[in-house]
Amino acid sequence: MKFAQILGERIEAHPGKSATCPVCEASVIAKCGEHRAWHWAHRGVRNCDPWWEPETEWHREWKNRFPAHWQEIIRRADSGEKHIADVMTDRGVVLEFQHSALRRDEREAREAYYQNMVWVVDGLRRIRDRPHFFSALGSGKILAANPMTIGLRVKGNALIRDWGASAVPVFFDFGDAAQPDDPLNFIKPILWALKPQSPSDMAILTPITKASFGAFFAEGRPYETFDVSAALNRAGLAPASPPLPPPPSGRDVLREHFARTFNARARRRF
Repeated sequence: MKFAQILGERIEAHPGKSATCPVCEASVIAKCGEHRAWHWAHRGVRNCDPWWEPETEWHREWKNRFPAHWQEIIRRADSGEKHIADVMTDRGVVLEFQHSALRRDEREAREAYYQNMVWVVDGLRRIRDRPHFFSALGSGKILAANPMTIGLRVKGNALIRDWGASAVPVFFDFGDAAQPDDPLNFIKPILWALKPQSPSDMAILTPITKASFGAFFAEGRPYETFDVSAALNRAGLAPASPPLPPPPSGRDVLREHFARTFNARARRRF
């Protein structure tokens, strides 16, 4: 964990320090090596939150995009169950950054527990995930040009298979650097947003800029999408034929989900 308590104050790990775990109030020690982000750890192998995972630099960099007082917030249920959210905004939206493998039952349990949440998933953890995703993207179907929306077949894509049934928005992070053989390249670093509960045989995705993702939750600014129908045609991506039926009244369901999430009143804190 990044923060522990010393005399009731949240403190980051420093060499030689000891502190108290904010969840179980047990003693924790500072781990300040050269190969991992400095962090607090329980003595031995104990971990009081079974959902907590060892932090990578990727994990820590994502958390640091948001104010420190939003990071590692304890959510308490009426039953007494407690978990540490990676980030929780001042409106009660939880952001979980997932690098390690996650069983479906645990994913569903977290979504049911936090409810008002989104996932950011490290698309570079497994060596084949990125090439398989972009290979599928190259044969995807254009469902909308503005915002750019593409449908990908789920079959043969492990990353989409793992996350396609999620009941909340999922954002795939494939790093900032484009590859020469990517079917689509963007000037700005992006995330691929997976629409919650896409059809079972097709994942519906929209690219948004990483900068606007952070600004949306921190400041309420709209996320930045793309209108790239000409670029898609040049890349050889053909419109869906026949096209999938649009959402009711032509609504952008993903955009509406975010708008509801951000503008809703703050939910009761656990």
